[in-house]
Amino acid sequence: LGMDLRYDLRCMTYLRHMQEVELPSILVDGEAPYHTDVRAGYRQAQRLLESKRRFTAVICGNDLMAIGAMRAFREQGRRIPEDVSVMGFDGITLGSYLSPSLTTMAVDAKAFGEKAFELLYTSMTQNKVGVHQSELTLWENESTGPCP
Repeated sequence: LGMDLRYDLRCMTYLRHMQEVELPSILVDGEAPYHTDVRAGYRQAQRLLESKRRFTAVICGNDLMAIGAMRAFREQGRRIPEDVSVMGFDGITLGSYLSPSLTTMAVDAKAFGEKAFELLYTSMTQNKVGVHQSELTLWENESTGPCP
């Protein structure tokens, strides 16, 4: 939900894998400027619900959007994860305090920040541009379950 489809590596990887396993996908893209907070997740989930398309799971652009989406689904009587699984990205601590707790792809924020600083410093001092791809860890919690 709510990703800029042209540039988001997460989205491109998702689409590629969905094609590989021959499963249909539904993408709800946000409108510029791309807001990625709780309210944006809530609005995008409402758009998905209003579309009347059938779905059993959503992967949100980040954990905050997943929290908003979970609220919208519950307000419409959807049970998480029995009716719809919800997953986020980032691994924020708040997700583990929700009920149900949020499944997420977590990134080591400290290592990510150190690498970002290193790339920025190298760019400023040596006029070199670098790229880094962070390792992610699946935190499988209560917001995902078997497909109904």
